[in-house]
Amino acid sequence: MTTSLTQARYLFAEDQPETYLCAIVDYALPDARHGEAVREMLDAYIPVIVMADTDEPSVRNAMFKIPVVDYFAKGNAQVYDYISRLLTRLDKNRAVGVLVVEAIERKRRNIQQILQRYNFDVFAVNDLKKVNRMLSQYPHIRLLIVADEIAGQSGILLVEQLRQQYSKDRLAILGVAPDKSNGVSASFIKGGANDYIIEPFSVEEMLCRVQLNVDYLDVIGALSEAAHSDWLTGLSNRHFFAQAPDFLRRFKSSQVALLDIDHFKMVNDTYGHDAGDAALKAVAGIIKQNSADGLAARMGGEEFVLLLHGEPEVIRQRLDGLRQQVESLTIRYRQQTLQCTISIGVAQIRSFELDAAIASADKRLYCAKQQGRNRVISD
Repeated sequence: MTTSLTQARYLFAEDQPETYLCAIVDYALPDARHGEAVREMLDAYIPVIVMADTDEPSVRNAMFKIPVVDYFAKGNAQVYDYISRLLTRLDKNRAVGVLVVEAIERKRRNIQQILQRYNFDVFAVNDLKKVNRMLSQYPHIRLLIVADEIAGQSGILLVEQLRQQYSKDRLAILGVAPDKSNGVSASFIKGGANDYIIEPFSVEEMLCRVQLNVDYLDVIGALSEAAHSDWLTGLSNRHFFAQAPDFLRRFKSSQVALLDIDHFKMVNDTYGHDAGDAALKAVAGIIKQNSADGLAARMGGEEFVLLLHGEPEVIRQRLDGLRQQVESLTIRYRQQTLQCTISIGVAQIRSFELDAAIASADKRLYCAKQQGRNRVISD
């Protein structure tokens, strides 16, 4: 933290300005009374949030004419909470793609520049025919901003078509409607848009609407993840069975593995249930590392299921490597250390019969336990 522009310059001499996520700058510093520090931060390519003693419209408008992220008047208790959330948003936005669909280059560039203030990864097209290709090519695009008409084609019709492929929880759509639009804004909403904005719009309003819609996606995503994930390990829960059919359609040669922590009741009885939870999370972490190209879930208790694709012997070797990782793991809980092993049963999935394959894997898991545990038994 610095209290003057001179101090900020000294700090930058010792560090690289571009390493900073954002600068929160007082409009009137002792040695920069008229926003000079704001402009200097922008010249150093640092996103800037401006704080000021005044909410004078002329000052506010002047700041938004240069590419600041946001402008706040001091004194509002809610400002600091908003800034905290805004900084979190700026960091997250680096991984969020936004696609702008606008035929007029001046308007397209204006929206692009506004969004870049917020650290979004921004794409732009001037043709409706390119939209689906862009969405397929860049799956991290989460927000679409579309004009009501592009080269004589209807942006509203595009929204209606996209809603057949992408839900509001997957892709937020913001329609841009002209002033006195004779119901265009309502048509956007009825066609499936999440929101709309009337042009000409202010930079501040555009940023607020964009932030609200991206925040909405985050909230829905968090709720969906909570519903579909095991609360303790973070792995999928029985939502696994909803995901599996698509996986099996994509990969013809697939196998299912059931994994069980050996003597887990003894772990709980010896070290306590909290230590048992630590063991479950540690084992789940290793399973997650080894299933980036597959599906993994906690079935309940100390049992996990893993869906992998590839040649049977290669999968068996992978699973044995996973088993060895667990065996060599030292789990630390408070002042205690413990170790555990796992047994694994594996079966080939034939004719998309997942239930039959799981039953077969369960038999092999039982064999692994009968033969001394800490081993992989496959068909």
